[in-house]
Amino acid sequence: MTRNADQLDRARYGTVHERADGFQLRFERHLRHPVENVWSALTDPAQLAQWLAPGEIELTLGGRVHLAFTDGDGVIDGEVTAIAPPRLLEFTWKDKGDDFGFVRWELTDDDGGARLVLTHTVPEAARGLGLPMLAGWHSLLDQLAALLDGEPLPSSGNRWQALHDHYAQAGAMDERS
Repeated sequence: MTRNADQLDRARYGTVHERADGFQLRFERHLRHPVENVWSALTDPAQLAQWLAPGEIELTLGGRVHLAFTDGDGVIDGEVTAIAPPRLLEFTWKDKGDDFGFVRWELTDDDGGARLVLTHTVPEAARGLGLPMLAGWHSLLDQLAALLDGEPLPSSGNRWQALHDHYAQAGAMDERS
């Protein structure tokens, strides 16, 4: 792998930022598609079902969010807390009453495509899910990129485990010093 390719690959990994009330997971990706196409993939139920989870996001402030993952029994039941189509979408995430914070998607024009920033702010009570969430979002963003590129969606199972192991070995969720 060349130095530039290695830097590009490393840039695809999420980062963890500590907060007084928990932590924040952050991913930044350059996608070779217009902001409007990426927005559609983030909000259109048919596209969401292909890369994230079947369900629906009501695209109004206070709108209902319901996404049910097919690889387990996890769900996102939440409410839209910020929206500015086609640039910003933020919603809360609750799963069977457990609070998993909020998820924020930001899109900007970037070098002929779109820059996507995903920020998941997670409460301290959910710290034990940090590694699975890092691996999960990373894998899902890979699936989003494949969907937009018209490529077959990568299998998430083995990829998720490899990403989980990578983040664990890197000490991504080590306790605060």
